[in-house]
Amino acid sequence: MTADGKVRLNVIGSIRDLNRQGLVLTDGLVVRLYSEDFEVTGTVEFSEREHMWVASFSWDERKSLDP
Repeated sequence: MTADGKVRLNVIGSIRDLNRQGLVLTDGLVVRLYSEDFEVTGTVEFSEREHMWVASFSWDERKSLDP
């Protein structure tokens, strides 16, 4: 995650998922973010500060994946 709490989309898992789905990142694109513990809807933006694509989301909207 970035210093301001956004998810970096340049990690290998994200790149694989994006390529597999044929997605091209654009500002405002809505994506499903997930980890081992939860999933949440995020919004893509290009971070000038980080010089990469990131996604913002609300912690309050995350859904637990625990059984």
